[in-house]
This record gives sequence, C-alpha cells and structure tokens, in this order.
Amino acid sequence: MKTDQTKLSPAAILILVSLALYLAGRAATVFSPGTIFGGLADIGLLGLIGGAVFYIYRSLRWLGRNLLWRVRNRILLSYAFIGIVPVALILIISGLALSLIFRQLSNLYLQTELERVWDRLAETNDRIILAQLRHNPSQKPEAESLLAVADRVLESVPDEVQRSIFTLYRSPADNPTQLSLVERKQLNSSRHVAERAHPEWLRRNFQGTVSIHNELFLTDVRTFEAGQELFFLTLHLPFDQNLLEDLYRRTSIEIVMPESTPAGDEAAFRLAYSSFRSSRSLLAIPWVHFFNPIDWETGESLSTRAFLMSVPLWILFQHLFANAAGPVLLIFQILGATFLVVEVLSLAIAGVLARSITRSVHNIHTGTRHISRGNFDYRIPIGRRDQLGEMAASLNQMASSISQLLTEVSHKERLEKELEIAREVQLQLYPRSVPSVPGVEIAASSTPAREVSGDYYDFVSHSGGSVDIVIGDISGKGISAALLMASIQSLLRSHLEDWQGVQPGREASILCRLNRQLYRHSAPNRFSTLVLGHLNAENLTFRYCNAGHNPPLVFSGRSVRKLETGGTVIGLFEGLKYQEELVQTRPGDLILLYTDGVIEATSLSGEEFGEERLVRLISENRFLTAEDIRKTVIEEVQRHSGREVPEDDITLVCLKILEDHSSGKRKP
Repeated sequence: MKTDQTKLSPAAILILVSLALYLAGRAATVFSPGTIFGGLADIGLLGLIGGAVFYIYRSLRWLGRNLLWRVRNRILLSYAFIGIVPVALILIISGLALSLIFRQLSNLYLQTELERVWDRLAETNDRIILAQLRHNPSQKPEAESLLAVADRVLESVPDEVQRSIFTLYRSPADNPTQLSLVERKQLNSSRHVAERAHPEWLRRNFQGTVSIHNELFLTDVRTFEAGQELFFLTLHLPFDQNLLEDLYRRTSIEIVMPESTPAGDEAAFRLAYSSFRSSRSLLAIPWVHFFNPIDWETGESLSTRAFLMSVPLWILFQHLFANAAGPVLLIFQILGATFLVVEVLSLAIAGVLARSITRSVHNIHTGTRHISRGNFDYRIPIGRRDQLGEMAASLNQMASSISQLLTEVSHKERLEKELEIAREVQLQLYPRSVPSVPGVEIAASSTPAREVSGDYYDFVSHSGGSVDIVIGDISGKGISAALLMASIQSLLRSHLEDWQGVQPGREASILCRLNRQLYRHSAPNRFSTLVLGHLNAENLTFRYCNAGHNPPLVFSGRSVRKLETGGTVIGLFEGLKYQEELVQTRPGDLILLYTDGVIEATSLSGEEFGEERLVRLISENRFLTAEDIRKTVIEEVQRHSGREVPEDDITLVCLKILEDHSSGKRKP
C-alpha cells in the first residue's frame, strides 16, 4: 500500500535547523548570558541568511522563466531598466544633492541673519562712541559722561537691541589686564546677569555667541581709548524666545532649541531632530545649526551646541536669487513639465511598439510551431513591412524551400539507392579474383572517385598458362560512364570468346571491331581509351595493342619502356586500323598498367603526381611482391593528394615475372 509523503528540500531543512539554532541561542542569551551556547544564535542567523539567499535566487529564476517568457514583458522590463530606472536614479541623486545643497544654504541663510543681529549690536556701540566724540571731542572723557551718551543712544535703537544688556568696562591704557566694571544696564530686558566684574580674556574687539551661567547671548564688544584709559562697550542680546520670534517674523526661519545637545546625549538629540523633521512641511528644509559658544568668564570654546531650524523652500529661493528667482523657477517648471510629457509619451510609444512587436513575434512563434510539426503549407500572416515582417516572409520562404527540399531529398535518396544498385552491379563486372598464372604474380584494383567508376579492367584466362589483360578508361564519370564501361566489357568478352585461338593480329583486330561497334551505337562524344594485352607465361611474351591509353610501363633490369603501339581512342572515328606489338620479357621484369587517375592526382598545392614519380617509386620497390607494389602506389598517391577519396578513378594492374620463372614452367 503506497502512501504519499511530502519530502522537505535541503534548503527547507537548513532553514528549519537554522531557525531552531537561532531560537536556542537567543534563549541561552536570555536565561544564561555569557555562556558558549549564545553563539548558536549567530550560527542560526548565518543559516537563515543562506536559506533566504537561496530562495530569493529560486524566486528570481521562477520569475525569469514565467514572467519574462513573453517578449512583451521583456521589452517593457528592458525599457524600465533603460529608461525609467536611470531617470529615477538621476532624480533621486539630484534630489539628495539638492537637499544637501539647500540644507547648507539654509544654514548659510541663518548665519547671515545672525550676523545682521551682530551688525546691529556693533552699530549701536559705534554710535555711542561717535556720539561721545562729537559731544566732547577735546576734553578727557569720563565714565559718567560716556554712560550719559550711551543712555541717549540706547533710547533710539531698535526694539531688538533694546532687549540687550549694556555693560561698560575700563582699564588703564598701558595695562589692559586691570579691567574693572563701570556699570551694567539691563535696558528693557528682565533678565538679570550675574557675571564677574572683569573677564580676564577680554583684551580686544569681540563678536560672537557667549555662554553666561549656561545662558546664551549674542555679544558685541567694542574698545574705545581716551586719554590714559581704555573703555570696553559690551552689548549682550539674550538668545531667547523673543529673538527666535523676531527671526521668524523677519525671515520665516523656524528655530527650536532642543534640551539635549549633540555632545551631551547624541541619541536624544537625533530623536528630537527626527521628530522635528517629520512634523514639518515637505516644502520646508529641516536642518541643524551647529555652533560653539564662548564661556564669558574664561574665554574658552565650549562643547558643540545646536538648534533645529526649518526654512521654507520658496523663502530660500527668494533670498538666494532675489529678482532672478522668478525666471529660474519658471525655467524649472517648464523643464519639469517637458520631462513629464516626454516620459508619458515614451511610455505610450513603448506600449504601442511592444504590442506591435509581440504580435509579430506571436505570429512567427505560431508559424514555427506549425513548421516543427511538419505543416510546411502554413504561411505566417505579414502585417508590417519591418524587420519582423521580413523575418516572417523569410520563414514562409523557408517553409516553401523545405517542402521543395524534402521533395528533392526524396528524389536524391531514390537516385542514391539506384546508384548503390549500379555500384553493386558494376562490382560484379570486375574480376572477383586475379587469375593464377605459373611464374607470374598478378595484382589489380580499381578505386572509384564516385559511387560508380568509368575505369575498367578484366582478365580472360586461357589454357597453357596465358591470360588476356584489359584496362580502360571511359570518357566522363558517373552512371553514363559506368553503362558504357559495361557495354564495352560485354562486347570485348564476346569478341575474345569468338576468336578461335591466340594468334598474331588478334588484339588489333578485336579493337578494330570494338571501335566500329562503339562508334555506331554510342553518343558522338563518348569514347574510351583501352589497352588489350596477352601474356604468355611459357615463352615470356606480352603482345598488346594500345588504343590511346596511358602507355603501360615495362621495368626490365634498369630500363623502363613505354608500350605505346596501337592507335587512337575507340568510339570517335569509324574505320580505324590498329597495330599491335610483341614484347619479349625476362624473369624479374614487371609490367604496370594504369589509368590517368594515378599520374594526374594533384596535391593541395596543385602539383601532379606525374609519370616520373611513378617510375621512380616502382624502381625503388621492384623487390616487393606485385600486391605490395600495388598497395605502395595507392598509398603514395593518397599521401601526395592528401585526400582519402580520389578526384579521379584509379585503376592498377601489376604483372611481375618471378626470378625463378623457369621452375614454374609446365612440362611438355
């Protein structure tokens, strides 16, 4: 009985084991901190990360196989990566860069406004000094006189300056270290400042933010030398809510003083900044202004303080570009609208193009499926004259060509079968074995260049140790040459059998009759070269007649003789006469009959094998048997041409008279 069992994959097992290790490690950390078992959580976490990476990879592959199978989805995804994603990245990078730039500009804007406050304080101190000089230009000024002038000037200063605290110090001009407090006026400020009478570090003009008993002030100090005394005019403007409200009314900069500082409690300060930023408008730029106040009593720089600020974007543009802000914003708006229109048009064009492309691809896909099933009569509809339309037309043409090709292949297979039958028939026409002649070694072979050959060789044995040898080469190649060769073989065997006895003039007469019949019963352009010879092994004679064939070679001792007696080719002219010749051979002689496929075999560089090379090869290997000589010639021709299949038919007949031929003679 079979039961279905759900097997977990190795990745799922890894995730489960990793999760168990992670939970065990976390439990060990909680209940038994500091033990070695706490490391199980790290091992489990690594396993969970590995499993997550594996399943993410599997999910991406599944999406690639299913979602991206359609060409339309691939085109849209490509457009997204090529067009939308880069634009989005550019916008994000530009937004981050502009945000950083605008934040720094907002910081600069606030710093500029604070410097304006310091400038007002400095202007007030300068007015007091100038008023004193106009009031008493020649007499030695006294502290009471300077205070009276200061009272008159401070009554007419802006409200912002009237909230400041005026303090006058003096010291001998030749000894600034003996600084003493003359008087302090609170003006309209309700804030009381308890400070040392003489800050030792104050020796020159000063402008900056100071801290007096953890309270912040915008301070300006001006020195005034008169006679033997040096006066220090000091204005402390409290950095309080009134100042922040003045800045907001004048600049729209919203400032919040957090209780925490970056140097004191960084986490609390970050939390305060995050809350401040999230509560502001998207068109406002939130940022942090950092500064280092000066301790008024010691003159040392204190730890970094900061306050949170928010500047409306349009205020910042107005401050930076002034009258040019309008044209710049207009240009930005025009460019943004143009970009939006271009993106929308691009998406629409991409959709139209994707639809047209995918429709063509779908038609092509349908057509290829029909073709793959063997329906070569199906034609793909062509709706557009573009590259895909040309591809569809090419596929239609291909289907038509394949249908045509299949018909041609069928015809070719039938022809190949017929050629194979013709080859088998032709092989039956060749001698199945060489005749056995006492005292003579005979070797023969024919290598066709095609399925069937136009070369021909044959043996006809006679009693008394003699044999007829025939070798020929039919004009042309292929089936026609093979048929003509079969016809010549049939006629020649008939003539050889009709001739009674082996008599002189026999070979020439047979070729005359064969030429007449071939001329009358074959096409005008058909002919054949032929050598008909008769070897008598008892008296070692070789009688032959050469009808335009490559002359056989007789190797006797160190001499080589060509057998050229006969006439022209058979089948071209009627009424030709042929001559024959009787050659006397000796023991050890070798007779080689061959077709032109041997000496006309060309190498890859176009060099022919040649008759001289053949003569030299036979001369060097005379000591071999007739069969070994035949093999040597065939191998050397193949090596020279560099081809396994010859370009032309190669036929060889080798006759070698043995040295001990006398022992092989028949007794009377």
